Amino acid sequence: MNAVILTGRVGNDLELTQSNDKLICRFSLATSDGTKDSPNTNWHNIVAFGKTAEILSSYVKKGEQLCINGSINNSSYEKNGENRVYSQIIVSKFTLISNNNN
Repeated sequence: MNAVILTGRVGNDLELTQSNDKLICRFSLATSDGTKDSPNTNWHNIVAFGKTAEILSSYVKKGEQLCINGSINNSSYEKNGENRVYSQIIVSKFTLISNNNN
């Protein structure tokens, strides 16, 4: 099963584009391990499509806290003769936890 649940803060303003009449929303999400002494922050590339992309781009801003349900999608590419892997989370559902940057 390829299932991901992430709760974190939106790291940048959402980028909404359209490709082949389909809306695409991209942004980063910062998650941490919850320790206050030495927090370990991880950044995730998030992508949503269609109606989900439209709703996210209308209501979510940088700094807000979200819970994302989705799946991991990995792709590879070559750069300077070196193979690289790019991971992104494809959103299936989301919950806006806060909208006031607290």
